[in-house]
Amino acid sequence: MGEFNNFGSRSIESRDLLVTATEVNGRHGVGVFLNRLFPDSKSFVCVRSLSIYGGDETFGSGDHLVLDRPRHPEDVRSALASFLGRWKIRRILCVPYYPSDFVHAEIAKEVTGAPLVTYVMDDQNVFSSQVDDLLVERLLRVSDLRLGISWELCAAYERKFKQKFELLPPVLTARSSLVSNYWQPPKQGERPRAAMIGNVWTAGRFRALRASLKRTGLQIDWYGNGQDANWLDGTMAEWESDGIRCLGHLPEEDLVVALASYPYILVPSGTCDEHDDNPAFSRLSLPSRILFLHARIDTPLLVLGSDLGAAGNFVKTHGTGICCRSGEDLIRAHATFVDPVKRMAFRKNICDLAPNLVLPEAADWIWESLAQRSPRPAPFNRIFQPPHETRVAAITAAVLPVGSPDSRSVRSRHRRVDEAYSKVAHLRSLKDVGLLSSSWDVRNTELTTLMKTYAAWRVASWVSPGDDVLSLGDEIPATALRLFAGVSVWRVGNPAAIWGAAKGPIEYLCVQGGRSNARPPAVFQAVWSTGLAGSVPDDPLTCDRVAAFCDSACATGGRNAHFSTAVAHRDFNWVHPLHAAFVRRSGQEETWPGFTELFADEDAFFMSAEAYETHWQPSTGRTAQEFGRSCWLGVCWNGPSFFAQNRRRFWQSSLGRRVIVWQQKFLR
Repeated sequence: MGEFNNFGSRSIESRDLLVTATEVNGRHGVGVFLNRLFPDSKSFVCVRSLSIYGGDETFGSGDHLVLDRPRHPEDVRSALASFLGRWKIRRILCVPYYPSDFVHAEIAKEVTGAPLVTYVMDDQNVFSSQVDDLLVERLLRVSDLRLGISWELCAAYERKFKQKFELLPPVLTARSSLVSNYWQPPKQGERPRAAMIGNVWTAGRFRALRASLKRTGLQIDWYGNGQDANWLDGTMAEWESDGIRCLGHLPEEDLVVALASYPYILVPSGTCDEHDDNPAFSRLSLPSRILFLHARIDTPLLVLGSDLGAAGNFVKTHGTGICCRSGEDLIRAHATFVDPVKRMAFRKNICDLAPNLVLPEAADWIWESLAQRSPRPAPFNRIFQPPHETRVAAITAAVLPVGSPDSRSVRSRHRRVDEAYSKVAHLRSLKDVGLLSSSWDVRNTELTTLMKTYAAWRVASWVSPGDDVLSLGDEIPATALRLFAGVSVWRVGNPAAIWGAAKGPIEYLCVQGGRSNARPPAVFQAVWSTGLAGSVPDDPLTCDRVAAFCDSACATGGRNAHFSTAVAHRDFNWVHPLHAAFVRRSGQEETWPGFTELFADEDAFFMSAEAYETHWQPSTGRTAQEFGRSCWLGVCWNGPSFFAQNRRRFWQSSLGRRVIVWQQKFLR
């Protein structure tokens, strides 16, 4: 109950605010860690973006605001002002993940004026493209304290956003005596067995693990999501035949005792190379389970991944385990862990490390650090030292500061770049030029027909009679072909050859212009596509090859224009990775144009539920509510400059070689 003032009216209660992505509970790592940091969370009110655990919220006072659909920023401001106006908000803790989390925290800070600490546990921007630079930059700028879960994450975000980050690793808050490992070598004829804890985040990594176990004969007992990991291929019976037995989740004390019976515990991570399918997690995340294990038992760890990442570097630096980059090294790693001398060394290092992994009164540490805008002393500082400058350089080698001369946003100034998303105004424009009938109705407009017609109309405005243009992806509507009078329109007869999936040279077909027997030009005045993503594999390397082909096929002074359908769902936003490859090729940041800007535009066009049910639902089999709202995203950019197209020829010339020598001599 709130206090009462002298006039008998109730004073406003003081509360803290937590801004997160989903419900905070024991079913995911962030939820476990937050409940550990704040065991008494009754002073909190909570704002989250999604409910993916059926509303199972174990954190806070029970006062929750769920902003579970895309909203205009003014709608967010109004909703937060109404919700938070019931209390005096003292402090704000934000653990962001989705783009909306960044928006919610920034606006909550503006509405309440309370000091804000932003704690980044998962990278969604530097080695991922899920959150726009603009959203991250704005939140970090208004934050009074910025925390990162690993030194690697702190270094990468400091490098990119030029904002100071402080370390708060996923510590424990209560000291416990270590449970001693009691593993015994298997009897003769028994297959060697180890434990695994944590999630395997991608299907590709899980397939590779299964294949490795099958080849080596090792067996793994998996304590974790197991059958609940619906993103993984195969059945539990198939997994077990390959060597993975799912044992589910155990109560904490039972889990500790069970894990003490294995020679080592496998923790999945990533390769940190060009084949890594989740580099953001592999490079920057320090899983809380690693510190939990080292604080509770002295069983060594095997990080299945590279020591370039935060997890692998931690166990390597402290000598508490080893890293294994590929399944082929599993046998060698297993032999290391069962060697009595090496095994004893691992266990001793864990015992020495364990006391420093506990931060009693961690909640007080966070709030006191926020109050003084700098971190308070902590036991973990004895073992978590800032990385050497050579390691910082290795971590941040691929990270370009926002706004730097080398960043994409500045490089793009050398090319005129236009971005587009579907707008109601586009329909009006097409109607005005007779490409849509006068009786068109927004409610019945099918998205891809509009996208194909609009793309052709836009490209036709850039070219002149006698030009050659290349169309990829969908067929050009017959009504739009008439826009290319006097222009030769070409298509690729074997699109898979563009990304190397079909043998032989690329075949060009002239579909309009009377030049069907002529040789195709070396470059085109315009290259455009709609729906090309429907035939392109979704791996990033293939998408980059397609984007590079489109750029190389465009003449100096020409234009590229590429459009892809996108889906905005209550739980996610989706567009094919080919769109991101086109944006990268254009020189823009990967996430632009983003859904945030689209939702803020009152003229944005989404296919109506009526049109979806008529045109798309028969093939998708899902209702409009299940599928989400459909729109398109596009990116258009100028062709390469004359120098860019001829740079190889230039550098191979005698003049080019003299320039290189001059640079090496005077610009060191």
